[in-house]
Formats: sequence, structure tokens, C-alpha cells
Amino acid sequence: MSLEKLKGWMEQVAKDYNSKFADVGNGIFRVDVPLQYKDGTWRYQYVWGRVTPGYAKGMDTYYFNSRAGELTRGVDTYQMLQEAGMGVYSMITVIKDKRPDGSECETLLVQASPVVNFTNDYNQVKYIISEVAEVADFLEKKYFGGNDQN
Repeated sequence: MSLEKLKGWMEQVAKDYNSKFADVGNGIFRVDVPLQYKDGTWRYQYVWGRVTPGYAKGMDTYYFNSRAGELTRGVDTYQMLQEAGMGVYSMITVIKDKRPDGSECETLLVQASPVVNFTNDYNQVKYIISEVAEVADFLEKKYFGGNDQN
């Protein structure tokens, strides 16, 4: 039931933003969130969503994430951690990842994982998805040169 609800919510977010939704398989969904900046320019940020069984003290969560960029030696992680605190629902993490060529790297993700049983409002989910996109895009633009493409 929660997987169908998540899919429906993410489809509705895409409709509300007149953007793209994808069911990429294995219970994973993606929405392309448009972000308009004060200077009138637009950027787009993928947000991925899935249900993670038993993640929060045995309770299922909706897990949303968006890539900000690949961590390298030149990234000021202290400053980035300070600025990443702007989220209400979101947090940042580092994961082991692979580049398009298959080589290993570490990737900075922005994520949110609200508990399924405590998340019943579409507007709350839309806000969370938007926040994940906004924080990831901000970090991507400032620390990683612009567009991660993932």
C-alpha cells in the first residue's frame, strides 16, 4: 500500500511541476524537480524515492534522495556541512558510488526519510521532495560546479 501511495504522490508532484516522472523499477521512482532562481534561470534536480522497510526502529520509511556531487579533495566539507543545515526534513550523507565508467567514488547525497505511518499528507511529501531537490541543487551548484547529471 505505501509503495502505491508513494508512486501516486511522486506522479502528482511531477504533474504539479509540469515535469517528468519515471518508474525506474524495483520500487524506485524519480521526479525531475524544476527550480527557478532569483535571476530567472531554471535548474532541474532529480529526486529519487522508495520505501525502505523497517528502517526507523522497525518502521517503514519513505526514502528520498538526490545527488549533489562527487566528493574530491578540493571540496570544503566543513563549510558544506554548515550550509547543508538549512533543511528542515533533509540531511546529507556520503555513499560509496560508481562513476558512469564503473570506477568507484564517494558521492554526497541529500536525503530525507519520513516514517510511512507518520506521513499521510501530500503537501508534506511535496515539501520534502522540494527541499531535498533545493538543498542538493544548492550544494551541487556551489561545491561541485553545477550539474551532476545523475
